[in-house]
Amino acid sequence: ERLRILCPDQVVSVGELPAKYGCQRENVAELPVAGDAVEPGTSLSIRLPAEGVDLKSFLHEIEVDLIQQALRASNGVVAHAARLLGLRRTTLVEKIRKFHLQREEAAS
Repeated sequence: ERLRILCPDQVVSVGELPAKYGCQRENVAELPVAGDAVEPGTSLSIRLPAEGVDLKSFLHEIEVDLIQQALRASNGVVAHAARLLGLRRTTLVEKIRKFHLQREEAAS
C-alpha cells in the first residue's frame, strides 16, 4: 500500500516488496508478473519466508488489490467487476464497504 501511494503512476515489481512477503529476488522468477492472467488452480509457487508471514494480512492485501483491479477494468461498474471476480454483485458491494474502497478512486 505504501509503494502504491508513493509511486501512484508507476508499476511496482515484486522484487521491490518487503522480504516479509516472501518476495525476495530469488523468488521473483516463480511469481506471475503483474498483468499476467493466472488460471484458477494454478500454483503461484510463493515460498514461505523463514520468519513466517501474517497470512491474514497478506490475503487481505491480495483481495483488496484484485477488487481494485476489477473495478478499474470495469470503469467502476460493480456488476462487471463482480463478474470478473466470480462474485455476486451484492457480495462485491459488501466487500467494497468492508474494505472502505471507493468505486470512483478505483476507476480513475
